[in-house]
Amino acid sequence: MKFTDGKFQEVLDTMPLNWIDIKNKDLLQYQNKTDLSYYNFKVTRDEAIFYFGGCDTVHKLLEIFIKSTYIKTIQTLYIGIFNESQGSYDYQKIVKILSKGNFPKLKFFSIGNYDELYNGGMNFLGNLGDITYLLEIMSHLEYLELNGYFELKKRLTFLYLKKLFLLTDSDTRWWYPNLIDQDISQNTLDNFLLSSYPKLLYFEIGVDDDSSFTFPKLFLEAPKMPILEQLTIEGGFKIGEKEKILQSPLSKLKFYMT
Repeated sequence: MKFTDGKFQEVLDTMPLNWIDIKNKDLLQYQNKTDLSYYNFKVTRDEAIFYFGGCDTVHKLLEIFIKSTYIKTIQTLYIGIFNESQGSYDYQKIVKILSKGNFPKLKFFSIGNYDELYNGGMNFLGNLGDITYLLEIMSHLEYLELNGYFELKKRLTFLYLKKLFLLTDSDTRWWYPNLIDQDISQNTLDNFLLSSYPKLLYFEIGVDDDSSFTFPKLFLEAPKMPILEQLTIEGGFKIGEKEKILQSPLSKLKFYMT
């Protein structure tokens, strides 16, 4: 089943709730590039991709997806947007919709990524809101990438996670201050740093250059990342924080901080 711009709403209205009734391996795949839009929508048993010109476009589609049998089989889920010239950067409703689901086999999750296309190198990330519960129900993740502003309200245990990316550096806060007017909080960063990661190998943090974060003492003294191999940090940390890492047990890692 394929659809064009004019048929997009019709497809959403008529798509069966149980998508398994459609026999094609690739349930839906559509790509269209115009001056103002670029859609990439694909669902298979193993992978789901939702890239649209703005967050609002995908809400109804995700409501259908979350009721389908595919959420019980997918191992990879991408959600992001193309093109800064249209659409919303507010992912909070998307996070709430996904939080209604159950993802027993999901291993790879990326949300908030922004494909620049032709915008002159600018990076517009969105507001994910509170992602605590969503990450709790995605309990088998091995790869997690969060792009934009988000909140983690408590420490979690990520039993299987091997790679973690927290990427918040964005032009959104300068162009759309009504949506995001600050970086993530120190408390959110602390909760990620102090969570438990028994299998984590790679950890990357990219925050705004104008931020002034610090590393919590417990993270420096006894990080809960026993087999971590590489830590990469970019952006705004207070003067002296890099030296604290180099004087801690973390100094044994491959460590990059700019």
